[in-house]
Amino acid sequence: MHDIIINHLQFGDISDAISIQIEGFIDTKTILDFRDVVDSLLNKGFTRILLDFENVKYVSSRGFSYLVFINEKLKDKKGLLVISKIQKEVAQMFQTLKLTDYFQFAENDNEAAQLLITTYK
Repeated sequence: MHDIIINHLQFGDISDAISIQIEGFIDTKTILDFRDVVDSLLNKGFTRILLDFENVKYVSSRGFSYLVFINEKLKDKKGLLVISKIQKEVAQMFQTLKLTDYFQFAENDNEAAQLLITTYK
């Protein structure tokens, strides 16, 4: 059975930025929980989102579809999605799907912070 743990916290003093830490699998069994959390945050007006993928073990095709949806929605709002600290196996999936140029990636928290602070505002 695959599980997902999602925590989120305000990103410093930037009112429209939030960091979401995910642990586990983003797949058909967990995508609804992931979507509910992110949709709720989007509805609250967050337009700069950091997804911390350090502990994400797998992303299914539904998970990738939803990531594309989030990215498009944020672009429409002049916002930004940053995905940070991706593990090798998950990074290979992004490469296989030819999504590495589509998303903004950060290797660490400092790089992610720079992107969120300086981009789109």
